[in-house]
Amino acid sequence: MKVLSILLALVNSLMAGLIVLSCISISNLSWEGLGWLAVRVATGVLVILVGVLTFRDGVKGIGSEMMLMAGLLLILLGTGSAMWGLHLSIISGDVKNVMILFGGSLVLQGIASIVGLHESGGMTV
Repeated sequence: MKVLSILLALVNSLMAGLIVLSCISISNLSWEGLGWLAVRVATGVLVILVGVLTFRDGVKGIGSEMMLMAGLLLILLGTGSAMWGLHLSIISGDVKNVMILFGGSLVLQGIASIVGLHESGGMTV
């Protein structure tokens, strides 16, 4: 599960980087959209940081509490992202498969991180 978690961390970090770059490159920014832009950029940077943390945990073990919190955070972000994509699909009629797949990938990375932590003996139930 650690290998799957590291692979998904790479894919999710790349996707989050693309989201951050697309948010930063917006040319017609208004004051009303500044808060939403800050939330998207902060979430993308957070996903990238969790990806780096996951890779670092695969190379050299770090604290199990931090990885557990990172995994739970990814599950929450992934669920929210998938539901936001589903909401936009229902409202606009245009299916946002990318957001649903990205949210599912975040959830899968979070679950793989937690299960890999449990399998390595870093977490006791």
